[in-house]
Amino acid sequence: MAAETFWNNREQAQKLIDEASALRRNLEPLLEAEKKLEDLQVMVELVAAEPEAAQTKLLAELKRDVENFTRQLEALELRVLL
Repeated sequence: MAAETFWNNREQAQKLIDEASALRRNLEPLLEAEKKLEDLQVMVELVAAEPEAAQTKLLAELKRDVENFTRQLEALELRVLL
């Protein structure tokens, strides 16, 4: 899109922009899932560093977050298959 001659053929340029937008829409959920997984990994490390008495509450929260993430991944997998 940054090429000097990109806009010389407006129809072709619009087609490429639409294609790029579709690719971004498909990649965005995957990138978000990757970020969420990284966040969960950090949370596991933080919970492990806490005193044992504090871990119980944090583990319940972590379990809830992992379950939510699992549901989101399952929905994403279904979306990819369709």
